[in-house]
Amino acid sequence: MNNKWTKNISAFIIGWIIGLFIWRLIRGFDFTTNQELLNITVSPFIFILIQFGFAILAGFTFGTVQYIYEKLSLTSKSFRAFMIQSLLIHLCLMICIYFLIFSILSFTGSIQTNFIEFITTKLVLANLVYSFVINSVIIILIQINRLLGKGNLKKLITGKFHTPKEEARAFMFLDLKGSTTIAEQLGHLKYSSFIQDCFHFLSVVDSYNVSIYQYVGDEVVLTWNLDKDDHLEGFIKAFYAYEDVLKDKKTYFETKYGIQPIFKAGLHIGPVTVVEVGNTKREIAYHGDTINVASRIQEQCKNFDSLLLISEKAYERVKHIKGYTFKNVGEFVLRGRKNSTQLYDVMVQEA
Repeated sequence: MNNKWTKNISAFIIGWIIGLFIWRLIRGFDFTTNQELLNITVSPFIFILIQFGFAILAGFTFGTVQYIYEKLSLTSKSFRAFMIQSLLIHLCLMICIYFLIFSILSFTGSIQTNFIEFITTKLVLANLVYSFVINSVIIILIQINRLLGKGNLKKLITGKFHTPKEEARAFMFLDLKGSTTIAEQLGHLKYSSFIQDCFHFLSVVDSYNVSIYQYVGDEVVLTWNLDKDDHLEGFIKAFYAYEDVLKDKKTYFETKYGIQPIFKAGLHIGPVTVVEVGNTKREIAYHGDTINVASRIQEQCKNFDSLLLISEKAYERVKHIKGYTFKNVGEFVLRGRKNSTQLYDVMVQEA
């Protein structure tokens, strides 16, 4: 499993443990009534362990299922459809988990009833509804975090970037090759659907700790925090992992649109300013020359028929990576700049 799976189960486990704590605050810590309702005869300590284990099991299970569900989704879904389908799956799982708990309690002789009577008791029904609410809140928060950008929800809540701060970051601009021709061929509605599908599969970059900063038309901006990882190996691998996914989905794209999407990219690194902006709509914004240079480098891809061009600064960080070749294509004065920039073409090494 990858980093996205780990974050999914972490979010669900933490959410369920918090939910359990709130549940106990609401209902109190006297377990006598709970045990009478369930016909359970165990010590309060064991009862707490059962509930805590349930929270971990539920978080692990729901996080894993959510990851698999999203991974198997071939196309993007509306938020409403995504919520309904996710929660229906989770409801079925909750019933299965309660059946597992019932089976364990029956095996140990701690319960004297059948499953229908067990699951229709007031306490279990209340737990079932509360579990449904917990999953709804967790899924909504995960989606809001993705809407704002990975990790930005926490940054906005804590006010981390309410005042400008400087960070060392890498930026990559990805642009669809031949976008104008494709738009004319498909028409604006089908072209939008085409771009939507292309960006749906961009989720593969999550496995490399690469963040999606912005979508701008048929262009997307990726970023990488150099303060946390200054090697950039994952960034290069993320781009070609995305290219591989698009190649694997060749039949899907050609069947639906008659076109195989290819993206070209430009990469540059350097200092940027990070700040929270906006009032009616807030977001975390990056400012600085580093972003402009990355965009200008991407524009040069068409001149060299390159998939990925990087600056000399980026090259110094990635030249050690095995499996790739780096070709010096020359020194250029990029649009809007006075100083020249050395560029390198990055290609996957042939076996």
